[in-house]
Amino acid sequence: MYLSGLKLVEYKGNRLAAVAGPKGAWWSERTAGLVGGIAGGTLGCLASLLAWLASKGRSRGLVVATSGILIGLGALATLAGLVAVCFQQPYAVWFPLVLLGVLLLAILPIRLKQFQKQYEALELRRMASLDALGG
Repeated sequence: MYLSGLKLVEYKGNRLAAVAGPKGAWWSERTAGLVGGIAGGTLGCLASLLAWLASKGRSRGLVVATSGILIGLGALATLAGLVAVCFQQPYAVWFPLVLLGVLLLAILPIRLKQFQKQYEALELRRMASLDALGG
Protein backbone atom coordinates (compact mmCIF):
# COMPACT_ATOMS: atom_id res chain seq x y z
CA MET A 1 0.00 0.00 0.00
CA TYR A 2 1.41 3.40 -0.99
CA LEU A 3 0.41 6.95 -0.19
CA SER A 4 0.23 9.43 -3.00
CA GLY A 5 -1.24 12.81 -3.75
CA LEU A 6 -0.53 14.31 -0.32
CA LYS A 7 -0.56 18.04 0.05
CA LEU A 8 0.85 19.98 3.01
CA VAL A 9 -1.23 23.05 3.94
CA GLU A 10 -0.94 25.59 6.75
CA TYR A 11 -3.75 25.82 9.28
CA LYS A 12 -5.27 29.30 9.00
CA GLY A 13 -7.58 29.21 12.03
CA ASN A 14 -6.94 30.23 15.61
CA ARG A 15 -4.41 27.67 16.89
CA LEU A 16 -5.12 28.47 20.52
CA ALA A 17 -8.85 27.85 20.08
CA ALA A 18 -8.14 24.44 18.55
CA VAL A 19 -6.16 23.43 21.63
CA ALA A 20 -8.28 25.20 24.25
CA GLY A 21 -11.54 23.47 23.29
CA PRO A 22 -15.05 24.91 23.13
CA LYS A 23 -15.61 28.46 24.33
CA GLY A 24 -16.71 28.62 27.95
CA ALA A 25 -15.37 25.18 28.82
CA TRP A 26 -13.67 24.90 32.20
CA TRP A 27 -10.73 23.12 30.55
CA SER A 28 -9.75 21.57 27.23
CA GLU A 29 -9.92 17.93 26.18
CA ARG A 30 -6.15 17.72 26.37
CA THR A 31 -6.13 19.01 29.94
CA ALA A 32 -8.89 16.55 30.83
CA GLY A 33 -6.79 13.70 29.47
CA LEU A 34 -3.69 14.80 31.33
CA VAL A 35 -5.49 15.39 34.62
CA GLY A 36 -7.44 12.15 34.28
CA GLY A 37 -4.34 10.12 33.56
CA ILE A 38 -2.26 11.67 36.30
CA ALA A 39 -5.07 11.55 38.88
CA GLY A 40 -6.00 7.98 37.96
CA GLY A 41 -2.42 6.75 38.18
CA THR A 42 -1.72 8.58 41.42
CA LEU A 43 -4.92 7.48 43.12
CA GLY A 44 -4.42 3.90 41.92
CA CYS A 45 -0.93 3.82 43.42
CA LEU A 46 -2.20 5.43 46.64
CA ALA A 47 -5.01 2.86 46.93
CA SER A 48 -2.49 0.05 46.40
CA LEU A 49 -0.27 1.50 49.13
CA LEU A 50 -3.24 1.70 51.50
CA ALA A 51 -4.18 -1.93 50.80
CA TRP A 52 -0.59 -3.06 51.34
CA LEU A 53 -0.29 -1.16 54.62
CA ALA A 54 -3.60 -2.60 55.84
CA SER A 55 -2.54 -6.13 54.89
CA LYS A 56 0.63 -5.70 56.98
CA GLY A 57 -1.31 -4.18 59.88
CA ARG A 58 0.67 -0.94 59.76
CA SER A 59 -0.25 2.76 59.81
CA ARG A 60 -3.88 2.26 60.77
CA GLY A 61 -4.44 5.97 61.33
CA LEU A 62 -2.96 6.89 57.96
CA VAL A 63 -4.97 4.25 56.11
CA VAL A 64 -8.28 5.15 57.74
CA ALA A 65 -7.75 8.92 57.47
CA THR A 66 -6.59 8.76 53.84
CA SER A 67 -9.52 6.54 52.92
CA GLY A 68 -11.89 9.03 54.52
CA ILE A 69 -10.27 11.92 52.69
CA LEU A 70 -10.53 10.07 49.38
CA ILE A 71 -14.21 9.31 50.01
CA GLY A 72 -14.76 13.04 50.63
CA LEU A 73 -12.83 13.83 47.45
CA GLY A 74 -15.08 11.42 45.58
CA ALA A 75 -18.18 13.18 46.89
CA LEU A 76 -16.76 16.58 45.87
CA ALA A 77 -15.77 15.33 42.41
CA THR A 78 -19.23 13.86 41.84
CA LEU A 79 -20.86 17.10 42.95
CA ALA A 80 -18.55 19.13 40.70
CA GLY A 81 -19.37 16.81 37.79
CA LEU A 82 -23.09 17.27 38.34
CA VAL A 83 -22.62 21.05 38.50
CA ALA A 84 -20.68 20.84 35.22
CA VAL A 85 -23.57 18.94 33.64
CA CYS A 86 -26.02 21.59 34.90
CA PHE A 87 -23.84 24.33 33.38
CA GLN A 88 -23.80 22.38 30.09
CA GLN A 89 -20.05 21.86 30.08
CA PRO A 90 -18.65 19.59 27.37
CA TYR A 91 -18.10 15.86 27.90
CA ALA A 92 -14.36 16.40 28.51
CA VAL A 93 -15.21 18.51 31.56
CA TRP A 94 -17.96 16.62 33.34
CA PHE A 95 -17.04 13.01 32.53
CA PRO A 96 -13.64 12.87 34.30
CA LEU A 97 -15.17 14.44 37.41
CA VAL A 98 -18.11 12.06 37.49
CA LEU A 99 -15.92 9.04 36.72
CA LEU A 100 -13.44 9.91 39.48
CA GLY A 101 -16.22 10.56 41.98
CA VAL A 102 -18.21 7.44 41.21
CA LEU A 103 -15.13 5.20 41.32
CA LEU A 104 -13.98 6.63 44.64
CA LEU A 105 -17.47 6.40 46.14
CA ALA A 106 -18.07 2.89 44.83
CA ILE A 107 -14.75 1.36 45.85
CA LEU A 108 -13.38 3.12 48.91
CA PRO A 109 -16.23 2.79 51.42
CA ILE A 110 -16.20 -0.98 50.86
CA ARG A 111 -12.41 -1.13 51.08
CA LEU A 112 -12.43 1.01 54.24
CA LYS A 113 -14.72 -1.51 55.97
CA GLN A 114 -12.41 -4.31 54.81
CA PHE A 115 -9.36 -2.43 56.09
CA GLN A 116 -10.98 -1.91 59.49
CA LYS A 117 -11.95 -5.60 59.75
CA GLN A 118 -8.40 -6.53 58.78
CA TYR A 119 -6.94 -4.33 61.51
CA GLU A 120 -9.40 -5.74 64.06
CA ALA A 121 -8.54 -9.32 63.09
CA LEU A 122 -4.82 -8.61 63.42
CA GLU A 123 -5.37 -6.99 66.81
CA LEU A 124 -7.37 -10.01 68.00
CA ARG A 125 -4.55 -12.31 66.85
CA ARG A 126 -2.01 -10.20 68.76
CA MET A 127 -4.15 -10.29 71.89
CA ALA A 128 -4.65 -14.06 71.61
CA SER A 129 -0.93 -14.63 71.19
CA LEU A 130 -0.16 -12.44 74.23
CA ASP A 131 -2.75 -14.38 76.26
CA ALA A 132 -1.20 -17.67 75.14
CA LEU A 133 2.27 -16.51 76.19
CA GLY A 134 1.12 -15.16 79.52
CA GLY A 135 -1.17 -17.96 80.56
